[in-house]
Amino acid sequence: METLPRPEPNRHRRGVELAVALVLSFVAIFALHGQMQPEVLRAETGYYQVIAHTSPRHVRTLVRGFWTQSSHGHYTPLAFTAEFFFAKHAGLRPNWWRNRQLFLGALLTFLFFGLIRAAAEQTRPPPFAAALLAAAATLILVAQPLMRDLLQWPFHGLQIGWMIFATATGWALVRLPGSANKGPLLWLIALTAYGSMHVLGLGLAVVTGTVAVFSLILIGAVTGSFPEFKLQVRTLVATLIFLAVAGSAHALAMIVLNDAPANAGLNSGRLPDWHQLVGLYVLFPISIVAGLVGARLDQGLIDGILHSAWAVGAAGLSAIGLFIAVLAKTKRQTRPSPRCAALFLSLFSAVMLITIVAMISTREMQEPNGGGLFVYLTASRYVLPITVSWLGIGLAALMLLSPRRLVFVAVVSSLFALGAIVGHHSYQSHVLAKAAPLHGASHIQVWRNLVQIAREARAANLPIPNIPLESLSYFPFVDFKFLEPLLHDELRLPPNEHDSFLDWKECREHRLAEYLTKCPTLLSTAQLLDLDLPKPNP
Repeated sequence: METLPRPEPNRHRRGVELAVALVLSFVAIFALHGQMQPEVLRAETGYYQVIAHTSPRHVRTLVRGFWTQSSHGHYTPLAFTAEFFFAKHAGLRPNWWRNRQLFLGALLTFLFFGLIRAAAEQTRPPPFAAALLAAAATLILVAQPLMRDLLQWPFHGLQIGWMIFATATGWALVRLPGSANKGPLLWLIALTAYGSMHVLGLGLAVVTGTVAVFSLILIGAVTGSFPEFKLQVRTLVATLIFLAVAGSAHALAMIVLNDAPANAGLNSGRLPDWHQLVGLYVLFPISIVAGLVGARLDQGLIDGILHSAWAVGAAGLSAIGLFIAVLAKTKRQTRPSPRCAALFLSLFSAVMLITIVAMISTREMQEPNGGGLFVYLTASRYVLPITVSWLGIGLAALMLLSPRRLVFVAVVSSLFALGAIVGHHSYQSHVLAKAAPLHGASHIQVWRNLVQIAREARAANLPIPNIPLESLSYFPFVDFKFLEPLLHDELRLPPNEHDSFLDWKECREHRLAEYLTKCPTLLSTAQLLDLDLPKPNP
């Protein structure tokens, strides 16, 4: 009886440690990315703000579409609706967006730390070594330039949300073998996995990975390979049924309600080649390492080797499968072994990775992006989620190290973390200052310039120049007139009063001198937007 109270202090200490880790995660993300400028008019974020400034009928139509259509294969009505109303109320207040994005980034940082630390603790190293390794690896992940890009684009908060759900699921799977409350934890894993489908279409990969692990545990519990799960057979069956029914229904909605034109990929003539898809498995790690240091991959080189890399990709995939098979067949010890946790995490990550590649293939058949598979190796919205899958496989291998070797890995990782922090500040000071979109100007600064141009044109009794804004929005159809609902409310015009706009081609070719004279803000704004202006005629 004297030993019964002992777990309480341990739980209390673990709670304090997690609270400290959470606070430090906020400190780290604010220190690294606190100066980032949210791109409040970029893509969907800007589009949502325009709709929010139109009529209630347009708002109802947009929100109804979230529930009746699958946007590019993402059926996430709850997340899209929440994102729209946040955009409506946050508007052009950058601090709202910045704090929201940094909050999500801090939560992801905390979960990265928790997952890596939980994996490191499986080898029973000194507690400080596990914490050091987790902190170092987490800093390497969150200090990279791709993380800055993901945070700056507000709509990519959905990608961050998916990584939060996926990382939390992986963390719980690592803790599962040694948990004293396996039943509730199994339900928590199932709900977290399915929850990922409500923020991003890639949630299907989290569900398939979880189903694979639960199926393995169920088979092991029935056959006696996992005797510690013998009492959880009913729970395993119930959670598998839940994931199968809820996940399949959600996936069906993703397919049936897809708003992409039918057979768009067939009509484009750019069907994904299976050799290239298999080649992705070997190029993904290369793209992840390149992203960590801010290196840019050459599209010509990647396109050239992608087709021929399939053999190496197939070998790598086979090696992962062999690794999982060896873990599954290795004789387990009487206590929950690191091999059991490594087996769960590696299987979860491998199935998730395979599902992601299958979804890439489906996406390219339905809506080819025009750039081939290269975008999946360079864009932050793809590389960072894929990093989560590879992180699980790497951590599974880490769990097989001896405590002494893990200490060595922790020390080496801390040196790389210091380099990542120094490299982050160097990238900020030298690279980002030259390569930043809009020449480093914030979206708010550009918007204020646009409003000033409108005021100057109105004061001179001129129509407002309809400036192209693709470099601001990333949507080719967006121009100044598209943002007229925002401008209307910014100028506080009466409901029935609307400004006229002058076609940009007409302004540029025939009236540029007049507009540069009467709208002096136009020149500097055009330079920020990289608009090619001819010299005005004398």
